[in-house]
Amino acid sequence: MRELLQLIFNKRFRQIFSLFVVFVAQFWWLGKTKRFLPRAEVDKRYRELYRKQARKFTDTAIDLGGLLIKLGQFFSSRVDILPQEYTAELAELQDAVKPVETGIIRRRIEQELSAPIDHVFSRFSDEPLAAASLGQVHRAQLPDGDEVAVKVLRPGIEDVVAVDLEALKLIMAFAKRYRRISNSVDLDQVYLEFRETVAEELDYVKEAKNAEKIKQMFADDERMYVPRIYWPHTTRKVLTMEFVEGLKINDFKSLDRLGLDRKAIADTLLSSYLQQVMVEGFFHADPHPGNILVENDGTLVLLDFGMVGRVDKKMKEDLIDLAVGVFKKDAGAIVEAFDELDFLRPQADRSTVLKSVRLMLANLFGESADIGKLDFNELSIELREMVYSQPFQLPARTTFLGKALITVFGLCNGLDKDFNLMEAVGPYIGEMFVPEGEVPGVNMVYDQVKKTLLDVVVMPQKVNRFIDGIESGEVRLHPAKGFEQRLFELQSVLANRIVFAVLASGFVISGAQLLDKFYGLGIALLSAGGGFALLLLRGGRTGKRGLRMMNNMGSGFKKPRFHP
Repeated sequence: MRELLQLIFNKRFRQIFSLFVVFVAQFWWLGKTKRFLPRAEVDKRYRELYRKQARKFTDTAIDLGGLLIKLGQFFSSRVDILPQEYTAELAELQDAVKPVETGIIRRRIEQELSAPIDHVFSRFSDEPLAAASLGQVHRAQLPDGDEVAVKVLRPGIEDVVAVDLEALKLIMAFAKRYRRISNSVDLDQVYLEFRETVAEELDYVKEAKNAEKIKQMFADDERMYVPRIYWPHTTRKVLTMEFVEGLKINDFKSLDRLGLDRKAIADTLLSSYLQQVMVEGFFHADPHPGNILVENDGTLVLLDFGMVGRVDKKMKEDLIDLAVGVFKKDAGAIVEAFDELDFLRPQADRSTVLKSVRLMLANLFGESADIGKLDFNELSIELREMVYSQPFQLPARTTFLGKALITVFGLCNGLDKDFNLMEAVGPYIGEMFVPEGEVPGVNMVYDQVKKTLLDVVVMPQKVNRFIDGIESGEVRLHPAKGFEQRLFELQSVLANRIVFAVLASGFVISGAQLLDKFYGLGIALLSAGGGFALLLLRGGRTGKRGLRMMNNMGSGFKKPRFHP
């Protein structure tokens, strides 16, 4: 209770909490008024509210700084939780951070390294090279002449992060009381994932160790480079590493001006990530263009190792099953792999997800499209729509991986217009299941062949058991829950129309017969018959909508979970 009171008296906490209270109130009010509006107008108002709230959050995050910016950056990649209007606006927070005054940065460096800054560096630039939500980078020179980049944790950011995490925890506790949200999103898991991510990025010693681990991966690869760490000048709050100059990997015009082979750069980038993910199981999780430089000779330089991901053996096996399913355009195998990767929520209707995956495959590949020529911009749009509209979740262990790979594939597509995914991935697929000392690919191929043969052998028995079960009544076929519910609703509508038709006819006939002798009663019965006739006409329109709904229920995606 005392901690809660302290938070209430904290101005920053009140600003953050009130922001989300306003957001909830806006959703509540629109939810109450939407019943009086046409469907198209409701959709329009929700989209406008999404954009308005995302803009408000972005402005507040830029003003307050700290963890709010990191929170916005984090949720900009959670397409399973937020609609596109939110994520597109929040993505602007990647480059919207105000730098800290250099005097404050200098004092922190001196405090951490226990020496005057002029004794540590022969030159220190007051102009930051980059500013992020948790720290910023300055260029400097060591007494021996080495050029270095000094990354400094923002002074006081630890206290800011503590307040922001408490605010976020309280907000999510309230959000969990809203069943529609709690049934769709594991908020506890989202909070833990975000807290762990922030904790990793607040410790520069961990980041330095991550850098050295990845540097060791590419020790024998002249195409890749990771800057050297200067450990005597590195602490949990100050990271000193070799300064490397280069072009951003998406600066295509400059790459062409230097005469660099963009296809070779794309191959190097993709192969480096395939090695990290498929072979090492440890990868750089934030490969945006600012963190990947290209030197004059075409060497790729990786920067910023605060965010890393890990892939265990089970996950590798599930990923290869997913890749094979996509390659074969097998929707059933893809859904099964999604389930093994914990992409599907427990309450997910598998039949509905299967239809959506089939639709996505049809949209992406058509009848004869080459999977190697996949358009990754289109793929990201399709995945965003499917993940947000269906009962999907992005588990903590796959969020970074998915975001990193989509980013890398997109960069490769931009570098090389003839980029072929399957041709580039082929040499690495076999290595995912290869124990030490065995020939790459043999076990995987053998297991696939064995699995296929076993399926073929037992298929007749399964078919016979299935037919016997149907004949005996032990096996019953049930439609999808969504189909069953819509069918029940349509039957109810049709039953109501029959009842209204009978009542309308009865009252009209009775009223007409009684009109001469009992005028008042006749008029009353005719009026009642007219009323039921109007209800019948109104029900007819509903019935037509229901029939159209039944005809179309096999195609398209559902409405987003948080959308009416």
